[in-house]
Amino acid sequence: MTVVLLLLNGVLIAGIYALGREAAHQGVSALALLYWQSVSSAILVSLVAAVLGERPRFSPRYLRHYALTGLLGAAAPLLAAFLSIQGSVSAILLAVLAPLLLVAGRTHRTHAWPAGLSPLGVASGMLIAQALLLDPIAAYAHAFVLPSTAGTRLDWALIGTAVLSGAFYVSALMLTAAGPGRKKLLWST
Repeated sequence: MTVVLLLLNGVLIAGIYALGREAAHQGVSALALLYWQSVSSAILVSLVAAVLGERPRFSPRYLRHYALTGLLGAAAPLLAAFLSIQGSVSAILLAVLAPLLLVAGRTHRTHAWPAGLSPLGVASGMLIAQALLLDPIAAYAHAFVLPSTAGTRLDWALIGTAVLSGAFYVSALMLTAAGPGRKKLLWST
């Protein structure tokens, strides 16, 4: 099952990249695409978490962890990847920056994460925090993009990115392992 999930996540990530590249070719900035993916994933994953009764906890104890995990584990590496799609960042910088940030995020989740949280609730909280952290930056840069009802290539790229991203986070949560008295997250973004 683990191999199937890893393959599925690889396909989802490749699809997200391909659709992100299409959106970039249609003129969407890296920040607008990252913000769209963050908000749409937060909505989709939060809906799944609510249906399954695994909502995130929003006490001050957990908010710090959601924000740090969202910043280190998802926002910065995704922004670096989207900037590379647009050619704004050199491949060498991306090759160094993204893995370091992913390791920092994973280290935080492994060693500093509070016990008793469900992985789906964690992902929901992290994605909500990530979207909220990016909100003032996207607002300042006027980096908002939404699909329209016209059904253009850009609309399908944005919808596809949202669906694949949400599916990635939900399927990646199946790659969890029980730690001593808590769930230890094994996914890397």
